[in-house]
Amino acid sequence: MSNVKEKMTEVIQSQPDDATYEEIMRELAFDKMIERGLSDFRSGRTVDNEEMERLLPVGRRSTTMLNTCDGSRAAARSGSASKGLKHGNRV
Repeated sequence: MSNVKEKMTEVIQSQPDDATYEEIMRELAFDKMIERGLSDFRSGRTVDNEEMERLLPVGRRSTTMLNTCDGSRAAARSGSASKGLKHGNRV
């Protein structure tokens, strides 16, 4: 079995028996975002908070978002730096 199939099977098997299709798809997408973010991080494709604050339009600067996420997460949400590190609070 390929690594992709193994990883998908692992994510699906970790879900509760009553998980909906949407919940499983959301978990698979979340897992893929984590993998992409880790790959970006390992390759040095990240943006620090100071740089992200400079890149974000003034109206999009949220103190809460910048204090709870690293700058590249804010970039991923805003679309300002599509190559930024994407991660969530479940790793």
